[in-house]
Amino acid sequence: MRTAVLAVVGGLVLVPATAAPQEGVVTGWAGKLFAAGAADGKVPTGHDFGSVPRGAQLKYRFPVKNIYAVPLQVVAGVSCGCTTATPTPSVLQPHETGFLDVNMDTLKWQYGHKQVSVYVTVMNAQYSSTTTLVVTAHSRADITLEPGQAVFGVVAKGQPATREVIVRYAGQLPFQIGAQAAGDTAPFTVSVKEAYRRPGQVGYRVGLTLKPDAPGGPLKGDLHLTTNDPASPLLPIPYDALVQSALTATPPVTQFGGVKAGELVQRKVIVRSNGRPFKILGVDGQEAGVTAEFGPTASVVQVLTIKLQPAQAGPVQRTLTIKTDLDGGASVTARVEATVQ
Repeated sequence: MRTAVLAVVGGLVLVPATAAPQEGVVTGWAGKLFAAGAADGKVPTGHDFGSVPRGAQLKYRFPVKNIYAVPLQVVAGVSCGCTTATPTPSVLQPHETGFLDVNMDTLKWQYGHKQVSVYVTVMNAQYSSTTTLVVTAHSRADITLEPGQAVFGVVAKGQPATREVIVRYAGQLPFQIGAQAAGDTAPFTVSVKEAYRRPGQVGYRVGLTLKPDAPGGPLKGDLHLTTNDPASPLLPIPYDALVQSALTATPPVTQFGGVKAGELVQRKVIVRSNGRPFKILGVDGQEAGVTAEFGPTASVVQVLTIKLQPAQAGPVQRTLTIKTDLDGGASVTARVEATVQ
């Protein structure tokens, strides 16, 4: 049985969980981390992928934010081998936001409904809290995807990239696939071509082309196509891509940890381009004791020195926008976080 003890961490009360959490109910203070990460501020209980084709590789990302003043380790387990749950990063620094990535492989269970419990434990050296999320999906026997998702790998921002997925239908319906569903925000241009049609069998080739203005970073989700199937009017096509921006900042979040008021500390941030020399023209967001220094020469790699000398106690959370002369003014952001004592 997973338990947590009553404790005070960073001035916040960690409420004990005296019994194992019920499926689909986020309990204990671990739930507060999921609520803080959610866009609507509500505690999620799980995710329903709905009706999906056989073979689909399903992905969902739960944001998690450490609202406490101490580092917390996140450990996840699952009730079925058809599902994985991976916390990124595995240790959340104070006030850092991470993710719990859940993947379901529909090839690893029989057709029909599947419910999987995801057990999430958040802990440090002294305290722990465990909660349970539930993910569900209904694998259709009459529709399959080959491959199970459109995998793009690493793509340079602005560069064209296309992947194809074959949709096969076996049933009595005169099955048809239409266009991308209205309101679907997946950053792709879609082509749908009927490959064959014979009694009881229909095949389509669906092409996904990444749009030039697709945002940088990991892209994971489902693109939805319309169908004439009244039971499932939307057909999800899972996709997975990593759009590499013209500029990257490493680390994207600079954690200073605990700092005394008036103390001067500094960290290095490496700014890289996609192989072309560039100059840093300036850095916006320098205030509240946060300053940045950089060199004047052009290079494919620039070193930015971030200095922090806070005047008063409290949390410091700043977003620095690093402006360059690359591609007519490309920029990249870097976060600065600290707790001033």
